Amino acid sequence: MIRWLSQKSLFQQFTLAMIVVIFIPLVIITGFSYYRATDQISTLVSELLEKVVTDVSQQLDDVIENYDTLTLYLANSEQVRSFVEQPADAYYEKVRFTSWIESETPFHDFILQSPIVNNLNIVGNTGMFYATNRHAMDGEALSRKESILRRAPALTAQYSQNNGTKIIASQVFQVSPGGAFYISMGRVVLGKNDYTVKGVLFTDIVLDELLKSWKREDIKDGYLWIVDLSGQILYHPDTSLIGTRLEASNSQRLIAGERGHFTSTSDKGDKTVHVYSASKYSGWRVIATVPVVTFEAPITKLRNSIWTFSILIIPVILICFFTFTRSILRPLIRLKAGMREVEQERFVRIEGTALPGNEIGSLISTYNGMVTRISELIETVYKAELKHREDEIARKEAEYHALQMQINPHFLYNTLGTINNYALIAGQTSIQDMIEALAHMFRYSIKDLGEPVQLQEEIQHVHNYLCIQKHRHSRMPMIRWETADFEGYIVPRLMLQPLIENVFQHAFPTIKESDEILIRCQAQGELLLVSVEDNGRGLREAVMESTFVDQLDGANLGIGLVNVHKRIRLKYGDSYGLLLRGSEGEGTTVIAIVRLEPPKTSEIKSIIS
Repeated sequence: MIRWLSQKSLFQQFTLAMIVVIFIPLVIITGFSYYRATDQISTLVSELLEKVVTDVSQQLDDVIENYDTLTLYLANSEQVRSFVEQPADAYYEKVRFTSWIESETPFHDFILQSPIVNNLNIVGNTGMFYATNRHAMDGEALSRKESILRRAPALTAQYSQNNGTKIIASQVFQVSPGGAFYISMGRVVLGKNDYTVKGVLFTDIVLDELLKSWKREDIKDGYLWIVDLSGQILYHPDTSLIGTRLEASNSQRLIAGERGHFTSTSDKGDKTVHVYSASKYSGWRVIATVPVVTFEAPITKLRNSIWTFSILIIPVILICFFTFTRSILRPLIRLKAGMREVEQERFVRIEGTALPGNEIGSLISTYNGMVTRISELIETVYKAELKHREDEIARKEAEYHALQMQINPHFLYNTLGTINNYALIAGQTSIQDMIEALAHMFRYSIKDLGEPVQLQEEIQHVHNYLCIQKHRHSRMPMIRWETADFEGYIVPRLMLQPLIENVFQHAFPTIKESDEILIRCQAQGELLLVSVEDNGRGLREAVMESTFVDQLDGANLGIGLVNVHKRIRLKYGDSYGLLLRGSEGEGTTVIAIVRLEPPKTSEIKSIIS
């Protein structure tokens, strides 16, 4: 860690120290305080909500307990147990039972007096049923035979699912749109002798009347709702949800225990706390739901206050920090800039404002003294080096001009000898062609060899040379050109003609019809390879791999090849020059390696025109 920190700049080190000393503790303290307070408030709210739902459950239990006592008495009576075993067409027994229950039992009066109970239904497994109601609007629909017989099996099935330990609760329902909600409650009726389920006794309870006792409970920004053991919503402030079922995950949470709480997250990311308590008689879960943001609001205000204070104090801290770091870093930055100048061989003193009186000022003073001394020493060494370089440049220029002047008289001598032989013979018109070609060649060769030319100019110079050779020899070898794609490229002057001349002088002692010369150009990466191949007598000592001509000790290569090789190296460097390969009887190949230099746009236009 220390090694990593030492590799950072001073500004980065100061910044990191400020973050570690100020910002990180501030964030940790604020975050810890916020989440600690949030947790405590969440616990307190959960306890308060748990008390509310427990009270509501107790109120429900008080109502359902009275109801349970009456239904237990009625369901266990001999008359009801006998009635559910009667066949569906036993009309006399139905009339006798109706008379008994309406005149000799208190349950009928209970229905008439209670605002909660709407009607009483007793249904046997045989299809025998009894129904009574007190509300004219919905009563007829609730007491219809098909409605009663349809709901009875579902109630019996729920009794089996609850293991016979809770009061039955069917699906909550609405008889008509916008009307009252009802919920069926009751218990099964056992047989007289075998104590098996023979039927069901249930009443349709008016849900709003049942819940009046606790709907006055005030929960800020929250609400109470009820779910049965199957996950069916029996009551909810949003009436569109009544009768629907919870997701399996939430239903399992509610049924898992008698009381508790859990948190859910909506699709929008809003968190909600649910606290529930179970009814002893029905098994229903009374649930209080409150958004987390409601009880987190006070602590959120505290957190915002801390952050506001932090935002106000941070600028003051930053101003002090940057003032301190600037007083240290500015002279160091000037010293660093001076050292960079030294790297670029520019020895400049640090001048300007007064230097600080601390250790950094002493360091800058020492630097200025060092720069002054180094400048004096470099000036002495530079003058000596400059004189040495001037001498070296003069030597190379002298060598270059000597090479330039060497090649022109050599070829001119040979050509003039040929013309002289023709002059001895009777007058021929071919002498005129030779002299004209010679004039072009001489004019081309006397120009500055350091001036580059296009390859097509070198090719024209070779054509002039071949014109002279055609008159000199009785036969000419076949000349093949493969240079069309590169004639606009830049090459050194007088590079190609000496290579062709070397072929005539060494490859073909006597020219035959089968003799050939191939001039070819190829691009290889950033290199241009111009090769001259012949099928002449070849080299006495075989050179199987291409070798630079200056590496062939003792080989009689002639003035022309050595001259071209040295000029190419003087222009491009030691990686360029003439390569040579061949063997006796197999011909010779000379390859000129130069830099690949495409023609400029103006040169391309001149070639096209």
